[in-house]
Amino acid sequence: MNKILQFSIWLSSITTFAQPIIISSDFDNLNISYTIKNAVSTTLTEGASGAGVTWDYSSLVLSYDPQAGVETVMQVPNGPFSSSFPSANYVFKSSSTASNNEDSYTYFNKTATILEELGGSTTTAIEFSYINPYTLLVFPFTYGTISTDTAQEVGQSAPISETITYDAYGTIITPFGTFNNVIRASRVQNSTYTDYIWYKTVPFGPILEVNPSFTGERNFIFYEPNTLATEIFNQTNNYIFPNPANNVLNVV
Repeated sequence: MNKILQFSIWLSSITTFAQPIIISSDFDNLNISYTIKNAVSTTLTEGASGAGVTWDYSSLVLSYDPQAGVETVMQVPNGPFSSSFPSANYVFKSSSTASNNEDSYTYFNKTATILEELGGSTTTAIEFSYINPYTLLVFPFTYGTISTDTAQEVGQSAPISETITYDAYGTIITPFGTFNNVIRASRVQNSTYTDYIWYKTVPFGPILEVNPSFTGERNFIFYEPNTLATEIFNQTNNYIFPNPANNVLNVV
């Protein structure tokens, strides 16, 4: 068999298991919406860290969260207080279906190197903002990345220290579908509180957050996509370097 053909077949076989990466442009997906659903478990946890992990949460029974409702990624002009956050270029809108609840908006700034939270509002008032913004992701977000930052909320005396680690990637099985090549990030606040969030990369978006409760249970917050076709779940972003390759070829 032709050596080039052999190499092509080999490369095709390994890219399915390649390390997923989040880069800044992956976030450029607007008007994507998610229905927020919750579950609680005393037996299931955040699971293992590492490469090629499978997390199976298909047995969880989900309930709709009327407080959170539907979350939509929007353009900044659609936020009611966008002018108060001039560096924002994305808004997450949470549309509550609970009675007497206003919609809420969270404002973000995304650059080539960072995604940070600037503040939040309801339809009628600003609820919080930061002197030093709250870092959510750094780019490129590659396996093993550790980002440490300090945020300061307006009106709060104590700053928030946070460490975000890309600690795992693999496949997550949810009650509404299986997602391959997902990224998990652990988030440690003030060295005491740790939660976990899983992201898909194509298109970029959250899938699941897991956080502990004071009673020892785990709270599961699922982001069920409303606008994505099933076949999109298994797409990947693969990067090959150097290009052209010499003696060493890296596929990530």
